Amino acid sequence: LLHCFMRNAEIKRIYLDNSLLVGWFLPYLQDVKNPQKPKIIEFCEKHSEIEVFISFFTIAELIEYLMFKDSRVKDYRRDKDSILDLVEALNETIKIKTITHKGKNELVGNFVLNDIIGFTAICSDVKDAVHVAIAKYENMYFVTHDKKATKLSTLYEKVLTDNKLY
Repeated sequence: LLHCFMRNAEIKRIYLDNSLLVGWFLPYLQDVKNPQKPKIIEFCEKHSEIEVFISFFTIAELIEYLMFKDSRVKDYRRDKDSILDLVEALNETIKIKTITHKGKNELVGNFVLNDIIGFTAICSDVKDAVHVAIAKYENMYFVTHDKKATKLSTLYEKVLTDNKLY
């Protein structure tokens, strides 16, 4: 399926869900030597023509999961600074960009409010709804490993699971 999407050449910008990134962060927070790269990282390295994005919301979800929900993370690595250092390292690895919104008369985050209620009613997860609203606002593909997020493609056609990229 990767070849179908890449021949199409319409995928120029992707916004990654945190579910695709945990596999890159976790080995470092477990002190694993020579960790294997997740497929999404290999894909991004191979396809440097595609701009790759995350958001502050993605980073917050990574902090929530890695600090409080995954017991495999070493206790001394369960801190915000360790995770933010890894976000910077990830940026150096695949040139990932963080979406920010600043405007004179615009509340930060206001861009997602209009769609969140409808998106949440479809996918039953407010976190997925926020990610899709951000992707829609930015007119980019939202790529996730989460199968239920694909329900949102009925509201926003640029939602796909990672296995459609590889």
